[in-house]
Amino acid sequence: MPLLAMRERSRKQALYLLQARFTESLTVVFLRLKGYCIIKRNHRIQGVEVDILAYKNECWVVVEVKSRRGKEVDWENAVTHTQNKRLRKVVGNVAQQRQSSARLDIVLWQPYWPWVKHYQDI
Repeated sequence: MPLLAMRERSRKQALYLLQARFTESLTVVFLRLKGYCIIKRNHRIQGVEVDILAYKNECWVVVEVKSRRGKEVDWENAVTHTQNKRLRKVVGNVAQQRQSSARLDIVLWQPYWPWVKHYQDI
């Protein structure tokens, strides 16, 4: 691969990571405004990265953050079947470790109104 193409690829990856971190930061603010207590960000649980681990109303919440630039997307199209399966397994492990209830939420950001959609207890 030519050096110029490698630089372009790494620049695109850097922009993607910057956008992901920014979107996660917006989500933290969004969830705090809704009364969630943010416990950890970008935390690994049994080899699976959890974007946000939060707590609200005696329930642990595993939050997956997604952002899309194109047409309207719902959570079923934003999260793959394999990813959903892994996240559900993490939710079960969190509930078992904390001896409390746990659920999976997905926060989806998009470039048009409504900018953010919060899907609870997926």
